[in-house]
Amino acid sequence: LSDSAFDLDGDGLRAIVLGAPSDAGGPVYLFESGSFHGAPGDWLASDADTILEGSSGQLGISLAAGDFSDDTDDDTDGDADLIIGDPLANSGGGEVYMIRNTGSTIPDGRADVVAATTVVGSAGTNLGVAVAAGDTWVEGSEVQEELIVGASRAVTRAGQVFVYPGDLVDSSTGSGGTLTSSSSVVQYTGSAIDG
Repeated sequence: LSDSAFDLDGDGLRAIVLGAPSDAGGPVYLFESGSFHGAPGDWLASDADTILEGSSGQLGISLAAGDFSDDTDDDTDGDADLIIGDPLANSGGGEVYMIRNTGSTIPDGRADVVAATTVVGSAGTNLGVAVAAGDTWVEGSEVQEELIVGASRAVTRAGQVFVYPGDLVDSSTGSGGTLTSSSSVVQYTGSAIDG
């Protein structure tokens, strides 16, 4: 089980995102902030506002939220995008999906179809075993976050961490863009990341 939280609709309240890798299709459950407000009791996966499915059974093993929009002066629009890792997708190459936050409910469906951007790993690298977003560098007035992705079996299973600039993640959106190369690589790492 993995979890994350992000503000889906800019209301200042965080939605809760839960990954259930190794369950049927490795679903990811998203509960919008209003679902929990003032409502005691047990919650079931079927109560989720959105259910995203994968193909490998490992979808949601890693989750993060990051703001990749290219606002003029800063990234304070409060609209974080959802990042979901699936290290066994693509025959073990792994994939990472960026689900665009449009300020409304994310539709149910397959994560690879709903994703605005997909990062694809090389064969056998397990890209997406860990994901994070963070400000790794600032250029001028832009403080756009970068996507940080771990591939624990890259470099003959020694692992790597890849950093994708926010503008590449953001500009790939719209028609299901795909990223295959990063701007920075850190070798002999990649099993865990914190943004």
